[in-house]
Formats: sequence, C-alpha cells, structure tokens
Amino acid sequence: MPRFQDEKHIPKRCKTNDPHRCATGDCEFLAVPGDTHCILHNRSQDLDTTKKGIYNFNMTEVALRIKQFKNHPDSKKLTEELGLLRLLLEQAVNKCECAYDLVTQSTQLTALVEKIRIVQQANINIEQKLGDLLSMEQVTEIAQALYDVVTFHIKKQLPEDVALDTLEDIAKDFEITLEKKF
Repeated sequence: MPRFQDEKHIPKRCKTNDPHRCATGDCEFLAVPGDTHCILHNRSQDLDTTKKGIYNFNMTEVALRIKQFKNHPDSKKLTEELGLLRLLLEQAVNKCECAYDLVTQSTQLTALVEKIRIVQQANINIEQKLGDLLSMEQVTEIAQALYDVVTFHIKKQLPEDVALDTLEDIAKDFEITLEKKF
C-alpha cells in the first residue's frame, strides 16, 4: 500500500520481459493493475464504459445547466454580476478601519472599481442592443417628437406671440431636463 496518496500515481519501471509491462511501444513501466497500459499511457486511452457513463452523465448535467443559464430571461444582462461586484467593493471598504487600511487595500479596491466600470459599460452596451436602454440620440428624438406635439396643440390654442414664448420656455425646460438626467 502506498505511503503517500500520490505514490500510486507514480509509474514503476519494470524489466523488458515483465508480463505486466505497459502495452504501449517501448514503454519501460508497469501497467496499471487490471489494465494493459501504465499510468502515463492509460490517460491517453479511451475511458472504460463505466467511466464513460459517469462522464456522459456529468456532461449531460453541465449541458443542461448551461442551457438553463442561456434560456434565463436575464442571461443577456449583467445586472446581478454588477450587484455582486458592488457588494464585494462595499465589504472591502467596510473592512477598512483607517486611512492606512485604505492605502494597503487600494490595489484590491482599484481592481474592483475597474471591474465594476467594465461590467457596467458592458451591461449598458447589452441593454442598448436589446433595446432595453435608450441612447442619448434616441432620447433626443423622443424629446423632439414630444416638442412637436406640444407645439401643434399650443399653436392651435394660443395667440402666436404667447405661443412662441411658451414654446421657448418648454424647449428650455426639455433641454434642462435632458442635461440633468443624462
């Protein structure tokens, strides 16, 4: 019995005429008990049927789990990952009790902040591609369309000089609102 766990994985040299010698070419090592190849060449051989069954079962589980992730409604968004990174950053900052701690942890904190920035930008890009998030250009187009609707109705209801003043005020308010939000 091997003294150490890894000893059973160390190939053992044998004589040229040993009947338990590895069946691979000029290999100088003993075959694994119950097999025709040594530990080195056994790895490159096909798995026996029992191992193949386990392997296929595990791969089926993995494939099923991957399919579940792929088909999940939020699989194309990174909001949960972003939340997890922000939580990690919060916990790392909360562990700091003084300025010295912040300095010593600055590499880790900076790395987390950078990861958050990258994931956040990727999430924005994904949401824009999916149509879940509007670009500034799209928001501006919507604001212009709303302004046109308001203009149409104000010009119908008010005298022209009052309508123009009111429309200027509305346009300024739209611009201020867009600047505040974006």
